Amino acid sequence: MPRNKDIFVYAGTKGTRKELAGTAWPVFGDFEVEHGKDALGNEDMFLCAPFRPLLPEPGRPLAFGDFPQDDGLKRLYAPLRDVPDLFLRFADHARKGRLSRDEALAVMREWVTTYGVLGIEGVDLLRTGSRSAYRQGRRESLTAFVEAVKEAARCLQLYEAATAPGGPDEEVLDRYRVSDESLQQKREWALTFVGAIVGAHVSADCRPMLYRTVQEGKDGGAVARHGQESVGFEWGWGFESLLGAMYLQMMLYMTGGGEGRLCKRPDCYRLVTFEPSQPAEDTGMRKGVRGKYRTRKDKEFCSKACAQWWSDNYGDSEKARQKRERERKKNS
Repeated sequence: MPRNKDIFVYAGTKGTRKELAGTAWPVFGDFEVEHGKDALGNEDMFLCAPFRPLLPEPGRPLAFGDFPQDDGLKRLYAPLRDVPDLFLRFADHARKGRLSRDEALAVMREWVTTYGVLGIEGVDLLRTGSRSAYRQGRRESLTAFVEAVKEAARCLQLYEAATAPGGPDEEVLDRYRVSDESLQQKREWALTFVGAIVGAHVSADCRPMLYRTVQEGKDGGAVARHGQESVGFEWGWGFESLLGAMYLQMMLYMTGGGEGRLCKRPDCYRLVTFEPSQPAEDTGMRKGVRGKYRTRKDKEFCSKACAQWWSDNYGDSEKARQKRERERKKNS
Protein backbone atom coordinates (compact mmCIF):
# COMPACT_ATOMS: atom_id res chain seq x y z
CA MET A 1 0.00 0.00 0.00
CA PRO A 2 1.22 3.56 -0.62
CA ARG A 3 2.43 5.81 2.14
CA ASN A 4 -0.93 7.56 2.08
CA LYS A 5 -3.96 6.00 0.40
CA ASP A 6 -5.82 9.31 0.59
CA ILE A 7 -3.23 10.98 -1.66
CA PHE A 8 -3.56 8.14 -4.20
CA VAL A 9 -7.36 8.60 -4.26
CA TYR A 10 -7.06 12.39 -4.33
CA ALA A 11 -4.75 12.35 -7.35
CA GLY A 12 -7.06 9.98 -9.22
CA THR A 13 -10.27 11.87 -8.54
CA LYS A 14 -8.60 15.20 -9.36
CA GLY A 15 -7.34 13.83 -12.64
CA THR A 16 -10.66 12.17 -13.58
CA ARG A 17 -13.65 14.31 -12.62
CA LYS A 18 -16.73 12.23 -11.87
CA GLU A 19 -18.81 13.48 -14.76
CA LEU A 20 -15.93 12.76 -17.17
CA ALA A 21 -14.99 9.33 -15.81
CA GLY A 22 -18.06 7.30 -16.61
CA THR A 23 -16.53 4.71 -18.95
CA ALA A 24 -18.13 1.46 -17.80
CA TRP A 25 -16.84 -2.06 -17.28
CA PRO A 26 -18.99 -5.18 -16.88
CA VAL A 27 -18.99 -7.71 -14.07
CA PHE A 28 -20.36 -11.16 -14.84
CA GLY A 29 -21.55 -13.36 -12.02
CA ASP A 30 -21.17 -16.83 -13.52
CA PHE A 31 -17.79 -18.21 -14.63
CA GLU A 32 -16.82 -21.69 -15.81
CA VAL A 33 -13.34 -23.20 -15.47
CA GLU A 34 -11.55 -24.07 -18.71
CA HIS A 35 -8.22 -25.87 -19.18
CA GLY A 36 -5.94 -24.87 -22.02
CA LYS A 37 -2.57 -23.39 -22.91
CA ASP A 38 -1.22 -19.88 -22.49
CA ALA A 39 0.45 -17.82 -25.24
CA LEU A 40 3.70 -19.74 -24.73
CA GLY A 41 2.06 -23.13 -24.99
CA ASN A 42 2.19 -23.90 -21.27
CA GLU A 43 -0.71 -25.49 -19.39
CA ASP A 44 -3.06 -22.86 -18.00
CA MET A 45 -6.50 -22.46 -16.42
CA PHE A 46 -9.11 -19.93 -17.46
CA LEU A 47 -12.32 -18.54 -16.04
CA CYS A 48 -14.88 -17.85 -18.75
CA ALA A 49 -18.30 -16.18 -18.45
CA PRO A 50 -20.62 -17.90 -20.95
CA PHE A 51 -22.99 -15.75 -22.94
CA ARG A 52 -26.52 -16.36 -21.64
CA PRO A 53 -29.06 -14.55 -23.83
CA LEU A 54 -32.03 -13.16 -21.95
CA LEU A 55 -35.18 -14.56 -23.51
CA PRO A 56 -37.73 -11.99 -24.76
CA GLU A 57 -41.03 -11.55 -22.97
CA PRO A 58 -43.63 -14.15 -24.03
CA GLY A 59 -45.80 -12.85 -26.83
CA ARG A 60 -43.48 -9.91 -27.62
CA PRO A 61 -42.29 -10.03 -31.24
CA LEU A 62 -38.64 -9.23 -31.88
CA ALA A 63 -38.26 -5.96 -33.75
CA PHE A 64 -35.63 -5.39 -36.40
CA GLY A 65 -32.41 -4.26 -34.74
CA ASP A 66 -33.10 -5.99 -31.41
CA PHE A 67 -30.05 -7.62 -29.85
CA PRO A 68 -30.10 -10.28 -27.15
CA GLN A 69 -29.21 -9.07 -23.64
CA ASP A 70 -26.95 -11.11 -21.36
CA ASP A 71 -28.62 -12.76 -18.37
CA GLY A 72 -25.19 -13.40 -16.85
CA LEU A 73 -24.39 -9.70 -16.48
CA LYS A 74 -24.14 -8.92 -12.78
CA ARG A 75 -23.59 -5.18 -12.88
CA LEU A 76 -21.97 -2.27 -14.68
CA TYR A 77 -19.71 0.20 -12.91
CA ALA A 78 -17.23 2.96 -13.75
CA PRO A 79 -13.84 1.95 -12.26
CA LEU A 80 -12.21 5.39 -12.47
CA ARG A 81 -15.17 7.04 -10.76
CA ASP A 82 -16.50 4.35 -8.44
CA VAL A 83 -13.30 2.65 -7.19
CA PRO A 84 -10.48 5.23 -7.30
CA ASP A 85 -8.16 2.92 -5.32
CA LEU A 86 -8.74 -0.14 -7.53
CA PHE A 87 -5.04 -0.38 -8.47
CA LEU A 88 -4.14 -0.54 -4.76
CA ARG A 89 -6.68 -3.29 -4.13
CA PHE A 90 -5.29 -5.26 -7.06
CA ALA A 91 -1.62 -4.89 -6.09
CA ASP A 92 -2.43 -5.77 -2.49
CA HIS A 93 -3.15 -9.37 -3.55
CA ALA A 94 0.62 -9.85 -3.80
CA ARG A 95 0.78 -9.71 -0.01
CA LYS A 96 -0.93 -13.10 0.14
CA GLY A 97 2.42 -14.63 -0.85
CA ARG A 98 2.81 -17.90 -2.71
CA LEU A 99 -0.51 -19.66 -3.25
CA SER A 100 -1.43 -23.08 -4.52
CA ARG A 101 -3.09 -23.29 -7.92
CA ASP A 102 -6.52 -23.77 -6.33
CA GLU A 103 -5.97 -20.89 -3.91
CA ALA A 104 -4.89 -18.58 -6.72
CA LEU A 105 -7.91 -19.61 -8.77
CA ALA A 106 -10.19 -18.76 -5.84
CA VAL A 107 -8.57 -15.32 -5.50
CA MET A 108 -9.03 -14.69 -9.22
CA ARG A 109 -12.67 -15.83 -9.12
CA GLU A 110 -13.39 -13.44 -6.25
CA TRP A 111 -11.80 -10.59 -8.21
CA VAL A 112 -13.56 -11.18 -11.54
CA THR A 113 -16.98 -11.57 -9.88
CA THR A 114 -16.42 -8.33 -7.94
CA TYR A 115 -14.61 -6.05 -10.40
CA GLY A 116 -14.59 -7.95 -13.70
CA VAL A 117 -11.86 -9.57 -15.79
CA LEU A 118 -8.67 -7.64 -16.54
CA GLY A 119 -9.29 -7.65 -20.29
CA ILE A 120 -5.94 -9.31 -21.06
CA GLU A 121 -7.64 -12.13 -22.95
CA GLY A 122 -9.44 -9.72 -25.28
CA VAL A 123 -12.67 -7.75 -25.22
CA ASP A 124 -15.77 -7.65 -27.38
CA LEU A 125 -18.50 -5.16 -28.07
CA LEU A 126 -21.60 -5.76 -26.00
CA ARG A 127 -24.46 -6.88 -28.20
CA THR A 128 -26.73 -3.86 -27.85
CA GLY A 129 -26.46 -2.40 -31.33
CA SER A 130 -25.26 0.89 -29.89
CA ARG A 131 -22.00 2.53 -30.97
CA SER A 132 -21.57 3.70 -27.38
CA ALA A 133 -21.77 0.15 -26.03
CA TYR A 134 -19.20 -0.60 -23.37
CA ARG A 135 -16.49 -3.12 -24.07
CA GLN A 136 -16.60 -6.38 -22.22
CA GLY A 137 -14.24 -9.17 -21.32
CA ARG A 138 -15.37 -12.69 -20.52
CA ARG A 139 -12.18 -14.70 -20.13
CA GLU A 140 -9.37 -14.56 -17.59
CA SER A 141 -6.10 -16.50 -17.62
CA LEU A 142 -4.79 -17.63 -14.24
CA THR A 143 -1.17 -17.29 -15.36
CA ALA A 144 -1.73 -13.80 -16.75
CA PHE A 145 -3.69 -12.73 -13.66
CA VAL A 146 -0.95 -13.84 -11.25
CA GLU A 147 1.76 -12.13 -13.31
CA ALA A 148 -0.29 -8.94 -13.54
CA VAL A 149 -0.68 -8.84 -9.74
CA LYS A 150 3.09 -9.27 -9.29
CA GLU A 151 3.87 -6.54 -11.81
CA ALA A 152 1.42 -4.08 -10.23
CA ALA A 153 2.84 -4.71 -6.75
CA ARG A 154 6.40 -4.36 -8.04
CA CYS A 155 5.60 -1.00 -9.70
CA LEU A 156 3.94 0.37 -6.57
CA GLN A 157 6.67 -0.80 -4.19
CA LEU A 158 9.52 0.44 -6.36
CA TYR A 159 7.89 3.83 -6.87
CA GLU A 160 7.21 4.20 -3.13
CA ALA A 161 10.77 3.14 -2.31
CA ALA A 162 12.31 5.53 -4.82
CA THR A 163 10.25 8.50 -3.62
CA ALA A 164 10.25 7.74 0.13
CA PRO A 165 10.44 10.76 2.47
CA GLY A 166 13.96 11.31 3.68
CA GLY A 167 15.51 9.46 0.76
CA PRO A 168 15.11 6.20 -1.19
CA ASP A 169 14.38 3.00 0.71
CA GLU A 170 17.48 0.99 -0.19
CA GLU A 171 16.19 -2.20 1.48
CA VAL A 172 13.21 -2.37 -0.89
CA LEU A 173 15.32 -1.48 -3.93
CA ASP A 174 17.80 -4.24 -3.08
CA ARG A 175 14.92 -6.70 -2.64
CA TYR A 176 14.24 -6.30 -6.35
CA ARG A 177 17.93 -6.82 -7.13
CA VAL A 178 18.64 -3.34 -8.32
CA SER A 179 22.32 -3.80 -9.06
CA ASP A 180 23.59 -0.25 -9.62
CA GLU A 181 26.27 0.84 -7.24
CA SER A 182 25.05 4.09 -5.67
CA LEU A 183 21.70 4.72 -3.98
CA GLN A 184 20.98 7.49 -6.48
CA GLN A 185 21.56 5.09 -9.37
CA LYS A 186 19.22 2.56 -7.78
CA ARG A 187 16.57 5.27 -7.40
CA GLU A 188 16.89 6.30 -11.05
CA TRP A 189 16.69 2.68 -12.22
CA ALA A 190 13.50 2.14 -10.18
CA LEU A 191 11.79 5.28 -11.50
CA THR A 192 12.80 4.46 -15.08
CA PHE A 193 11.45 0.92 -14.72
CA VAL A 194 8.15 2.05 -13.20
CA GLY A 195 7.70 4.81 -15.76
CA ALA A 196 8.21 2.36 -18.63
CA ILE A 197 5.71 -0.20 -17.28
CA VAL A 198 3.00 2.29 -16.35
CA GLY A 199 3.48 4.26 -19.55
CA ALA A 200 3.23 1.15 -21.71
CA HIS A 201 -0.09 0.07 -20.16
CA VAL A 202 -1.64 3.52 -20.39
CA SER A 203 -0.44 4.01 -23.97
CA ALA A 204 -1.83 0.64 -25.06
CA ASP A 205 -5.17 0.60 -23.25
CA CYS A 206 -6.27 4.16 -22.42
CA ARG A 207 -7.46 7.05 -24.54
CA PRO A 208 -8.75 10.60 -24.12
CA MET A 209 -12.45 11.11 -24.78
CA LEU A 210 -14.21 14.27 -25.91
CA TYR A 211 -17.32 15.40 -24.04
CA ARG A 212 -19.70 18.15 -25.11
CA THR A 213 -20.59 20.55 -22.30
CA VAL A 214 -24.25 21.58 -22.36
CA GLN A 215 -26.45 23.67 -20.12
CA GLU A 216 -28.35 20.64 -18.83
CA GLY A 217 -25.30 18.48 -18.15
CA LYS A 218 -22.85 16.38 -20.13
CA ASP A 219 -23.26 13.56 -22.62
CA GLY A 220 -20.72 11.25 -24.14
CA GLY A 221 -20.66 12.50 -27.72
CA ALA A 222 -20.35 15.67 -29.75
CA VAL A 223 -23.78 15.33 -31.40
CA ALA A 224 -26.29 18.17 -31.20
CA ARG A 225 -29.42 17.30 -29.26
CA HIS A 226 -32.73 19.06 -29.11
CA GLY A 227 -33.09 21.36 -26.10
CA GLN A 228 -29.41 21.33 -25.12
CA GLU A 229 -27.19 24.29 -25.87
CA SER A 230 -23.50 23.53 -26.35
CA VAL A 231 -21.28 25.75 -24.24
CA GLY A 232 -17.93 24.06 -24.90
CA PHE A 233 -15.97 20.83 -24.82
CA GLU A 234 -14.02 18.99 -22.15
CA TRP A 235 -11.96 15.83 -22.20
CA GLY A 236 -11.93 12.82 -19.95
CA TRP A 237 -10.46 9.33 -19.96
CA GLY A 238 -11.62 6.09 -21.51
CA PHE A 239 -9.98 2.66 -21.54
CA GLU A 240 -9.97 -0.63 -23.44
CA SER A 241 -9.25 -2.94 -20.49
CA LEU A 242 -9.71 -2.94 -16.74
CA LEU A 243 -5.96 -3.41 -16.31
CA GLY A 244 -5.38 -0.27 -18.37
CA ALA A 245 -7.83 1.69 -16.19
CA MET A 246 -5.95 0.63 -13.07
CA TYR A 247 -2.60 1.69 -14.52
CA LEU A 248 -4.18 5.01 -15.42
CA GLN A 249 -4.90 5.42 -11.70
CA MET A 250 -1.23 4.71 -10.99
CA MET A 251 -0.16 7.24 -13.61
CA LEU A 252 -2.35 9.91 -12.03
CA TYR A 253 -0.84 9.11 -8.64
CA MET A 254 2.67 9.52 -10.05
CA THR A 255 1.79 12.82 -11.73
CA GLY A 256 -0.31 14.35 -8.96
CA GLY A 257 -3.50 14.08 -10.98
CA GLY A 258 -1.91 15.14 -14.24
CA GLU A 259 -1.86 18.83 -13.37
CA GLY A 260 1.56 19.27 -11.81
CA ARG A 261 3.70 18.10 -8.95
CA LEU A 262 2.23 17.44 -5.52
CA CYS A 263 3.94 18.98 -2.52
CA LYS A 264 6.64 16.68 -1.13
CA ARG A 265 5.35 16.96 2.43
CA PRO A 266 3.30 13.88 3.41
CA ASP A 267 -0.44 14.54 3.81
CA CYS A 268 -0.24 17.81 1.85
CA TYR A 269 -2.45 17.71 -1.25
CA ARG A 270 -1.51 21.12 -2.65
CA LEU A 271 0.28 21.47 -5.97
CA VAL A 272 3.71 23.01 -6.39
CA THR A 273 3.31 26.05 -8.64
CA PHE A 274 5.86 27.09 -11.24
CA GLU A 275 5.93 30.64 -12.58
CA PRO A 276 8.01 32.20 -15.39
CA SER A 277 10.36 35.10 -14.85
CA GLN A 278 9.14 38.65 -15.46
CA PRO A 279 11.05 41.84 -16.16
CA ALA A 280 10.61 44.69 -13.70
CA GLU A 281 8.37 46.75 -15.99
CA ASP A 282 5.89 43.86 -16.32
CA THR A 283 5.54 43.58 -12.53
CA GLY A 284 4.70 47.25 -12.03
CA MET A 285 8.11 48.06 -10.52
CA ARG A 286 10.13 51.11 -11.43
CA LYS A 287 12.97 50.76 -13.89
CA GLY A 288 16.28 49.66 -12.47
CA VAL A 289 14.64 47.32 -9.96
CA ARG A 290 15.22 43.63 -10.43
CA GLY A 291 12.17 41.78 -11.77
CA LYS A 292 10.60 38.50 -10.75
CA TYR A 293 12.72 35.35 -10.92
CA ARG A 294 11.49 32.20 -12.63
CA THR A 295 10.50 29.39 -10.24
CA ARG A 296 13.27 26.83 -9.86
CA LYS A 297 12.61 23.56 -11.70
CA ASP A 298 13.60 21.55 -8.62
CA LYS A 299 11.00 23.19 -6.37
CA GLU A 300 9.45 20.48 -4.18
CA PHE A 301 7.19 22.25 -1.70
CA CYS A 302 4.05 24.34 -2.09
CA SER A 303 5.00 26.79 0.67
CA LYS A 304 7.76 27.82 3.06
CA ALA A 305 5.78 26.23 5.89
CA CYS A 306 5.88 22.78 4.23
CA ALA A 307 9.57 23.19 3.43
CA GLN A 308 10.27 24.04 7.07
CA TRP A 309 8.23 21.04 8.28
CA TRP A 310 10.29 18.78 6.03
CA SER A 311 13.53 20.27 7.29
CA ASP A 312 12.47 19.79 10.91
CA ASN A 313 11.51 16.14 10.33
CA TYR A 314 13.80 14.86 7.57
CA GLY A 315 16.59 17.40 7.32
CA ASP A 316 20.25 17.14 8.36
CA SER A 317 19.94 19.34 11.43
CA GLU A 318 20.60 17.93 14.88
CA LYS A 319 16.98 18.63 15.81
CA ALA A 320 15.72 16.54 12.89
CA ARG A 321 18.12 13.67 13.63
CA GLN A 322 17.06 13.59 17.29
CA LYS A 323 13.39 13.52 16.27
CA ARG A 324 13.96 10.63 13.88
CA GLU A 325 15.82 8.74 16.59
CA ARG A 326 12.93 9.21 19.02
CA GLU A 327 10.47 7.96 16.40
CA ARG A 328 12.67 4.96 15.64
CA LYS A 329 12.87 3.97 19.32
CA LYS A 330 9.15 4.43 19.76
CA ASN A 331 8.34 2.16 16.82
CA SER A 332 10.98 -0.49 17.62
